[in-house]
Amino acid sequence: MSRLVTALLLLSVATIPVAAQKKAITSSKSTVARKCTGNNKLIDHKRSSVYLTFLKHETMEPADKGDESEYLFFTFTNNSCWPEWLKMSGVSNERHGDVSLYYLIENSRSGEQISGRLYCHVCSINPVSPGNNLTYSIPLRDAKQNTRMRIGNQFDWERDASQNDTEHTVSYYFSRLPQTVLRKILPEH
Repeated sequence: MSRLVTALLLLSVATIPVAAQKKAITSSKSTVARKCTGNNKLIDHKRSSVYLTFLKHETMEPADKGDESEYLFFTFTNNSCWPEWLKMSGVSNERHGDVSLYYLIENSRSGEQISGRLYCHVCSINPVSPGNNLTYSIPLRDAKQNTRMRIGNQFDWERDASQNDTEHTVSYYFSRLPQTVLRKILPEH
């Protein structure tokens, strides 16, 4: 009986990254192809190659027992003409976003790590297609004054190079949150 339970548990955990991967791979290829010709390397020239955007603050049912009930929602947008690869896991409830991304919270002045991590032990590394974005959420408690969130990413060609340890990060400074949300976050400790 315990082998059956273990097998079912492993099977259910293995299917979560597949759902995340399906969302990450979709894109509007014809629109992107028109914008990614010649020397054009960005889809929208007014934005950076990848960026994070705050979407909303929401109070809702916690993802896991004992978790907070307040979340901040963001999008990771790939504005480049190449796939961007991210470390991700599936979400237990679609209300929490498309995926769960691995992020680091650090002091925006000193760079000192406060919580989180850029690396994962068991996760999927999936592409975000050109012009596509992923929605994800973080608990409100992770956002502190004078801190930033960083997410690691790699360009498609960097993954193909043998022994290439290049990885980039994209940051979101919590000081850019709307005033209504800033009043709720705690000072950095």
